[in-house]
This record gives sequence, structure tokens and C-alpha cells, in this order.
Amino acid sequence: MRGCLVFLMLLAGRPCPVHGQDIADEIPMNIRSESPSLRKALHMGLMHSRSFRALVRELSLSNLIIHLETNVMLPRGLNGVLRLVTTAGGFRYVRISIEPRLLAHALVAMIGHELQHAVEIARAPEAVDQASMARRNELRLRVLRSSFSSPVERN
Repeated sequence: MRGCLVFLMLLAGRPCPVHGQDIADEIPMNIRSESPSLRKALHMGLMHSRSFRALVRELSLSNLIIHLETNVMLPRGLNGVLRLVTTAGGFRYVRISIEPRLLAHALVAMIGHELQHAVEIARAPEAVDQASMARRNELRLRVLRSSFSSPVERN
């Protein structure tokens, strides 16, 4: 509870981003990266994409702490990966790993893609660890499969 109060006090001192330009001036405190290229890509996405701004705006109001990192050792064929790392003090910690050798526009797109997954987690309070994420994803896949199957296949 104390951690939540500290976080809310920190947020209280910041202006709430309402317009695209406001939020583009500063990356929200709960989206973090030590990588200059990822911070630059975040700013580019905020400056040039209404959808990107909407994702960041929604995440800025969530209980997710998102750490973006570069990773040249991602599995073959993947340019970005999101992992729900842990839950503590009322916050859920997410790590997004991005292939750093992408061109600038592809880097922004990949960050946006992974932020969309982060929004899905933010909207699912039951997602608190990898196991609960796997259960949720399996349920979603079953629902998706059943919606595309024929009436004969469902019986």
C-alpha cells in the first residue's frame, strides 16, 4: 500500500497528458528504458502516431511498470517479446525485449506491437504471472478456434 501511495504522489506532481504533443514531450514514468535508441523510438511513436499515443496513454494509467530493453539474442524469427516478470506492491512488472538492429520505422512499429500486448495485460487484472498469462491465452485461443469452426466441428 505504501508503494502505491508513493507512486500516486509522484504522479500527482506531473501534469496529466491530454493532447498528443503533451505526452510526446515526456515518456510516462511507468514506461522505462536505458536504451537511447528505444527512448528515441518511443518519442518518434508518440510524435507521429495517434494509435501509439493512445496505447501509451492507457498504459500510463495502469498498474504496469514496463521496462524496454534491446536484445540481439531473441529467438529466430522474433523481433520483439513481452514477458510478465513479477507482481509486487500492487504493480505488475513487464519486460519488453526488442531486436535493436531494426530500422527506425520498424523499431517504432515493433514497440507499438508489444505495447498493444501490454495493454491487453493491463486490461486483465487476473494476469499476474506467466502461468496465469498462459491460462488466459489458452482460453482466448479456444474461444477464437470455436468462433471459426463449423457447426459440425463444434458437435
